[in-house]
Amino acid sequence: MAALFTYVGTLIHDCFGSYWGLTKAKHALCGPHLLRELTGLVEAGSPRAGQMHTLILGLYQAKLAAKPFSSRHKAWRTYDEICQLADDYEPPPEPRPRGKYKRTKGRNLAERLIKYKTEVLRFALEPNIPFSNNQAERDIRPVKGKQKVAGCFRTVQGAMRYARLQSIFSSWRKQGYSTFIELKAILDGNSFQFMDYLTKIVIME
Repeated sequence: MAALFTYVGTLIHDCFGSYWGLTKAKHALCGPHLLRELTGLVEAGSPRAGQMHTLILGLYQAKLAAKPFSSRHKAWRTYDEICQLADDYEPPPEPRPRGKYKRTKGRNLAERLIKYKTEVLRFALEPNIPFSNNQAERDIRPVKGKQKVAGCFRTVQGAMRYARLQSIFSSWRKQGYSTFIELKAILDGNSFQFMDYLTKIVIME
């Protein structure tokens, strides 16, 4: 975790407050997290949540089709228009005797979408930024499977060794290397080095 404070790539997360303390990195918000929140607001009767859901999903589909997008794209202005309408529609924060002002779910999301516009749309602006942080869940799944089978790791050192090996195997798969071939080569005494290892993104759960 300490290495994240000096990381200068892009962190993809669900807008948990502590992540913004990692100031050296750029940030991007997980699209599926936002879509789920917007779907909930649509079901609650919010008139603008459906428009934002359609916009974000449309940009994701455009990215899959390799269609270009920039801050001069009309969707950039449409985003602002929807946020303004949502800001006008949602009731203002209500003061409390102590603590933060009371806000509706719609108000909270509207303010977040306004404040973090660039982070919400970064997946569309930058080609190497994925739409979601689902990769994080896939990467930790083998560890959870190991825990379910073995019950636990017997030592911290053993857990660290497992995590190190799992990280290498995962990196091989992501970059198109054969885990079997590369592991066999290492056991035969050959060294390994990533030739095109571009770690520009960290995906956080």
